[in-house]
Amino acid sequence: MANLKKKDKQPWIVAGRTDGFGARMCALLNAMALSKMLDVAFKFSWVAPENAPFMKENNKNLENNQVLIPYANLPLKEELFSPNFLEQYCVDDGYIGNIEQIPSYFKPDTLERYKQEPFPLEFGWYSDGIMLEYADMDSDKYRQILADCWTEIGFAKNIQEVIKLAKKSVKAIKGDFVAIHIRSGDIVYSDSWAPVVCQKTAFSVYLAVHIARLEIQKGNHIVLFSDDLSASATIKNILTADSEKNNIQIHCIDDFFARNDYLGYEQSIFEIVFMAQAKKICNGGSSGFSGLAMRIGNIREHSSPDDYFSVQEQAEIIESSIHLYDFHPAHKAFAYMKLFLLGLELGRDLEYLKLCAQGAYQHYATNFYALLYLGVLLKSGDYIGANALAENVYHRDNAGFFVKFLEGKSYGNLFGDIPTLCCRVFDVENCPYLAYFALKMGVYVMQLSEQQRAMIPNYTLYWWYVNDYTRIANFLLKAYEMSAGGGIICRYLPLS
Repeated sequence: MANLKKKDKQPWIVAGRTDGFGARMCALLNAMALSKMLDVAFKFSWVAPENAPFMKENNKNLENNQVLIPYANLPLKEELFSPNFLEQYCVDDGYIGNIEQIPSYFKPDTLERYKQEPFPLEFGWYSDGIMLEYADMDSDKYRQILADCWTEIGFAKNIQEVIKLAKKSVKAIKGDFVAIHIRSGDIVYSDSWAPVVCQKTAFSVYLAVHIARLEIQKGNHIVLFSDDLSASATIKNILTADSEKNNIQIHCIDDFFARNDYLGYEQSIFEIVFMAQAKKICNGGSSGFSGLAMRIGNIREHSSPDDYFSVQEQAEIIESSIHLYDFHPAHKAFAYMKLFLLGLELGRDLEYLKLCAQGAYQHYATNFYALLYLGVLLKSGDYIGANALAENVYHRDNAGFFVKFLEGKSYGNLFGDIPTLCCRVFDVENCPYLAYFALKMGVYVMQLSEQQRAMIPNYTLYWWYVNDYTRIANFLLKAYEMSAGGGIICRYLPLS
């Protein structure tokens, strides 16, 4: 394995992402392609799954293995690649390549810039996973090189067998097919910021039903891919009548192989190679998993819900079908959250947004959806309703809720004004839980350095709140009074 101490002057193009399989492999293919086009060295790092970010929160599949989590199914490099390939190209874990972890990284403005000093990193360049576009690059040649690079990767023997099986299995479909990739997993099921951050990676199952129906009407066979196995089976059942009427095949990828006979990463390889044989791929708009299949198969035709429907049409489809089909509550919550975001784009009023946030929280009561709902209640002036929600959260997961809020400071448009609005609560008698949250935020801010405080909008308001001794005295008296009846147990204002 190559050492981190690089001595030669030739730049390395290094792939070293720490996220999911698709994103890692897209970066690896780009690094290989650049090395061929520029005659420079290709290297990659493969951080072990247990060392990847978010592994602790997403280290196992859910719903009796019906919902597959990407990090739970990542292979070790020794499981994926041959010893010879690792010896030639793998470097140690010091080469991690996510942009946020390499502040000095910048993207070149031409292809030739990769070969010109100074290099932004000690070893040369980090390889991103996006499709590259440069004026001095032949795009068609680049795409073909990406596809060729896949065939040149030294995979382990069991992976080679899975690739052969996928290419053989796809022949069961007589004619072209459209692959619909419905990314769910941790985005839909976990208590994280993923529904906002990754809204162009996942897309609602309700939109997927309509997209599949449109493709069936065009005469295209359909294969459904999803990390939520039950959801794809449900969509197949919903559309069986449509497929029979149009004499069209509709399949789940599980129709073609016995999933239980293979390890998680072997399943991923099978799906990606199978998907790479599609005529067209539909995904949420940004997906490393289906993006890898596009590169392997040199597939030009792809689309997302935004290509099929306007913002208004997407909202109408979800509104009309959210009660028609029996999907998991997590999918219903995700659909309501999508309606919330679409509502913001469409300029819907607060009452509409409140109904969307309420629907999300009622179907799947995570801290993320609680924050979404709390923010709208406060904005609409419903402090009694907001206090009732805060009370429910306090007894369910007080510490986790506060951590979730702090994690989301960068999403100010949705959540940044929650503590500000809480700090306007003077009615401690009727809204003690909101007062508690505001006080807790204030004490947290007081414990930060001046530099850290400056990163929090309106931090002086929290400081003022904590120094309003009359308000604190009234709050503590109310807390003491309520504690005897099993209410808010914070006689000494617990803050952690």
